[in-house]
Amino acid sequence: PFLSNCHVQTIAGFLFRDIPECKNVADISTTLMALLNPNKSKPQQQEIFTWDTRERISTPDNDWFHVDSKKRKDAKGLMILLHGLESSSESSLSKEIAQAYFDLGLDVSCINFRSCP
Repeated sequence: PFLSNCHVQTIAGFLFRDIPECKNVADISTTLMALLNPNKSKPQQQEIFTWDTRERISTPDNDWFHVDSKKRKDAKGLMILLHGLESSSESSLSKEIAQAYFDLGLDVSCINFRSCP
């Protein structure tokens, strides 16, 4: 099957993601040029996404996890974002997805699993 290797799938997802709502996603030619010419200046990000709040939630087994949120006054609903195993709400992918849904009119919350920053 096409892209059967999980590592290739991860790289392909980064290189071929073409979602206009994700303002931080560079087109493939820009990405490839940046990889091939690391000494050249990088294009500036259009907008830097930041979370508005962080809530610490305690669990019954005396542990805890964080939930980062960005809310709007006129939200159409809530999107809950769950990052990958080695990621967090601060990863570029988490922020790109959160920004895209926020721009579509939704509140966004990302759960940082135990042991994630």
